[in-house]
Amino acid sequence: MDYARNYLNTSSLADRIRESAATGKATKVSSGLGARQERSAAREEQEADFGTVRANYMNSIRDMFSGFVSAPEEEEVAPVLQAAEPMRFAGAGDYTAYQSENANRIKGKLVTRGMPDHIAEAFVMNFADESGLNSTINEQNPTVEGSRGGFGLYQLTGPRRVAYEEYAARQGINLSDPMEQEDAQLSFLLEELQGSEKGAWNKIQSADDAGTAAALIAKDFLRPAKEHLNARVAKYTGRPVEYITKPRARS
Repeated sequence: MDYARNYLNTSSLADRIRESAATGKATKVSSGLGARQERSAAREEQEADFGTVRANYMNSIRDMFSGFVSAPEEEEVAPVLQAAEPMRFAGAGDYTAYQSENANRIKGKLVTRGMPDHIAEAFVMNFADESGLNSTINEQNPTVEGSRGGFGLYQLTGPRRVAYEEYAARQGINLSDPMEQEDAQLSFLLEELQGSEKGAWNKIQSADDAGTAAALIAKDFLRPAKEHLNARVAKYTGRPVEYITKPRARS
């Protein structure tokens, strides 16, 4: 917008309006029919010219100030979160105990964070067996004498529990709030899978179904005692633990 040019145009048009008005006032008054007709024609011409000048003036004024009109603000678009499928479990085990509102919510959070659907199911299966999907639960009878035991969704123990507590402190997590704990533990889980537990994550991703992925999570990520591992692999896959300890042909 050339504001200087528009200002000069506006000033010039205003001068013409004043000049036109002054000319009309200075016109001599004459008598007779011919004089009246002459004055009428002159007046019509003057009014037409005045109307044109006034219209141009108003347009110039609008041009001057149009640059100051605020553009409409763009509406903020909320991010679209990926929706998770309800817990369905395509493996061979019995998964009916895991089909709950809590299970679906936690699975949805993992999928939203970018985890494949069947692997998110597999983690929820392990969380259910570790903690009953309770993010604030603490192991009552620690297997390691003198330790604080496991804590949270996947019963973080020893150095992993300390690392999580330091992580939660940095994030300002309210340790007594189950939802804050749940979100923080899922985020910490992903940090582990991309860091110290990356080797386990690579193995877990090789699974083609939720049951096999759950068995690999138990074996390579959670690493429970052998008797518990055997029982959980059989539960998740309907097969003995050897099924996941030997190389499998990918279909």
